[in-house]
Amino acid sequence: MLILQHFEWYGTEEELKAYDDQWKKACDETDGVEWKGRYVPHTRRFHWTYLFKADTYDKANEAGSKVTFPDRKKIPSIVNELYYKP
Repeated sequence: MLILQHFEWYGTEEELKAYDDQWKKACDETDGVEWKGRYVPHTRRFHWTYLFKADTYDKANEAGSKVTFPDRKKIPSIVNELYYKP
């Protein structure tokens, strides 16, 4: 499955890179989850989109449990989109 995580970002560039690094590390440590990068979503109102490939949504949540999320002032909204291949 593919997971797109759209989010608004109001922290610094250094904080965003540290957040990226946390996700990369969490995915590396979790079997069945791959970090595919951070992208600019031109057709969404969000600032950034993370792309992950995961065997299951539970596996993606396992990786996410290893990440310390910034306070809500830095990421006021996140929307996940899940895509399954039939």
